[in-house]
Order: sequence, then structure tokens, then C-alpha cells
Amino acid sequence: MTPQPATNSSRTRVGVIITIAVAITGAAIVAAVALTTLGGSDRVALAALYHTTGGDNWENNDNWLSDAPISDWYGVTADEDRVIALSLTSNGLDGNLPSEIGDLSSLVTLSAGRNDLTGQIPEDLGSLSHLKELDLHGNRLSGDLPPQLGKLSSLELLSLSRNQLTGPIPPELGKLSNLSHLDLHDNRLSGDLPPQMGDLSTLQVLWLSQNQLTGPIPPSLGDLSRLKHLDLHQNQLSGDIPPQLGELPGLQVLWASQNRLAGAIPPALAHLPSLTHLDLHDNRLSGELPSQLSDLPNLQVLWLSQNQFTGPIPPELGDLPNLTHLDLHANQLSGHIPAHLANLAKLVYLNLRDNLFTGDIPQALAAHLWDLGLLSANVGEDLIFGTIEGVEVGIDVLDVTIEGVTEGIEAGICIATLFFGCP
Repeated sequence: MTPQPATNSSRTRVGVIITIAVAITGAAIVAAVALTTLGGSDRVALAALYHTTGGDNWENNDNWLSDAPISDWYGVTADEDRVIALSLTSNGLDGNLPSEIGDLSSLVTLSAGRNDLTGQIPEDLGSLSHLKELDLHGNRLSGDLPPQLGKLSSLELLSLSRNQLTGPIPPELGKLSNLSHLDLHDNRLSGDLPPQMGDLSTLQVLWLSQNQLTGPIPPSLGDLSRLKHLDLHQNQLSGDIPPQLGELPGLQVLWASQNRLAGAIPPALAHLPSLTHLDLHDNRLSGELPSQLSDLPNLQVLWLSQNQFTGPIPPELGDLPNLTHLDLHANQLSGHIPAHLANLAKLVYLNLRDNLFTGDIPQALAAHLWDLGLLSANVGEDLIFGTIEGVEVGIDVLDVTIEGVTEGIEAGICIATLFFGCP
């Protein structure tokens, strides 16, 4: 078929389309040039953030996308028109983080926690070589942790807790040689803890609780010589507690409750002079309680309930000068309750119920608890165990009330019938 020549009307339509396309392209170029003139690629990246996270509906968007210096935009700190900090916590951001964030090459702090950010963490964040703080906690971010975060050689704080992140912890995070605070708790992370975590030589805080992590606790965590807080509770960790954890001289808090840990408590944990909180409750730990725990001079909270411990309570636990909370309930402990527990002068909470103890409540201990205001008593009609200041006390009248309430413990918890369970 012979091609037909274009009519004047078709030429006109084509010309209009081309003119419109050129006009649109020209406008985009002008806009890009304007943004570049006003502050380079940093303004382009900020504009992308504004548009992808619903900037028009932010709690505060003062001066954003205006001609004002970017240092006058809400939440932006700049140095010579280069963004060095973004502080947009609790500001109503809703949507995805754009990849253009990775173009903020001078960025030191990115704080956008407690918003409604969704989608994946952009891999492009791994190019922010000056970044020291990355805080995106309390959003709805999902997907895997990008291994590119391991390239952030200046990073000191990484807080991604309370999101919906899945998949394993990338072993590349072990390359963060300046990291002091790593908080990934309350996500859906799974898989084994990478042994490379032990390479974080400056780490002080490691919070990985409330995930779906499995496998053993890596012995390499014992190499974290500066670690102060280790929180692994509410995962599915299994195996023995590595004795290498006893090589952490600055460790203050060890929380590994609500896992599937088994075996005995390593006596090496008694080599933690700074330890104040040891919580291993609700595991499958067994064997006898090591008397060496009495060597922890600063221990305040010892929670070992809901395990499979056997044998007697070591009387030496009464030598812990700063112990305020002792919970050994729901084990298979047996023998007599040691009267030496009466030496615990700072005790405000004691729970020994659901064990296999025999004999009487030691008079010295009962009197001590009475003096501390931890017991209330009336005359009991049966199962009388003795008297406190002349008042007969039976297991049906012993109650515990908490005078000094600490975080995580509600006032007025009934540990009725102190050693034998609530009626």
C-alpha cells in the first residue's frame, strides 16, 4: 500500500503534541535547575522526601519547598547549604523513604522515629559515609535489613526497633566498627544470631528482644568488652548459655528470658562485677543454682522462675547486699528454705512458690519480711508454720505487697501464700 501524505490537520496535532512535550520537559528542567541553584542535590533529595511521605500533611512543614535557606526548613540542620541532620521524629511522615536520601552525602543524623513510614529501608542509605545516628524506630518499615548498612563506617547508633522488619540480621552489621548502640527489638527478625556481632568492639547496648531469632547465643558475644546492656528476651534462642558471657566486665543488664535455653547456669556469670539485673526466667534451664551467684556485689534483680532448676536454694544468696527482687518460682527446687535469706536487707519482692520445699518457713526470714512490710498476717486455722511477734502465721494468710515498684512490675501483685501459690 502506498503511504498517504500527512494532512495539514495531522501535522498540526503532531506539532501541538511536540510543543506540549517540550514545554513540560522545559518546566521540569527549569524546576530542577531552580532547586539546584537554591541548594544543589540536597534540595532535590529533601523535595523527594517531602513528596513521598505526604509533606503537606506533616505536623510541621515550615518553609519546606520554599526559597528560604534549607537551614530554615523545619527539622533540617545545614552547614553551608549541605544537610547534616534531619530531625523529623513524631512529625506525621506517612509513606516510603525515597532512595534520594542516599544523596545527602554530608548527613550525620537521620532521626525519623515514631512516624508512619512504610516499605523497605532504602539500600542507598549505605552510601552515607558520614552518618553517625540512624533512628527509624516506631514506624511500619518492612522487608529485610539491607546489608549495605554495614558500609556505614561512622555509625554510632542504629535504632530500628518497633517496626515490621523480617529476615535475618545481616552479618555485614559486624563491620560497624564505631557502633555503640544497636536496637532492633520488637520486629519479626529470624534466623541465627551472626557470630560477626562479636566484632562490634565499641558496642555498649545490644537490644534484640521480641523477635523470632533462633539458634544458640554466639560465644563471640563474650568479645564485646564494652557491652553494658544485653537484651535477648522473647525469642526462640536455644542451647546452653555460653560461659564467655562471664568475660564482660562492664555488663550491667543480662535479659535472656522467654527463650528455649537449656543446661545449667554457667558459674562464670559470677564474674560480672557490674551486673545489676539477671533475668533468665521462662527457659528450660536445669541443674542446681550456682552458689557463685553470691559473688555479684551489685546484683539487684535475680529472676530465674519457670525453669527446671533442682536442688536447694544456695544459702549464699543471702549474701547479696543489694538484691531487691528474687523470683525463683515454678521450678523443682527442694529442701529447706534457707534462713540466711533474712540477710537480704534491701529485699522488696520475693517469690518462691510452686517448688518442692519442705519444712517450716524459717522464723528469721518470716520476721525479716514482716519488718520490711512484705507480709500481712492473721491467725490461720491450719498449716501453721510459726509465729511472728506472737501472731500465728499460716500459708493461707501470707500475702506479698510491693512497696518499691520497679519497671515491669505492677503494684499490688498478689503472691499470696508466699511459698505455695495463690488460692
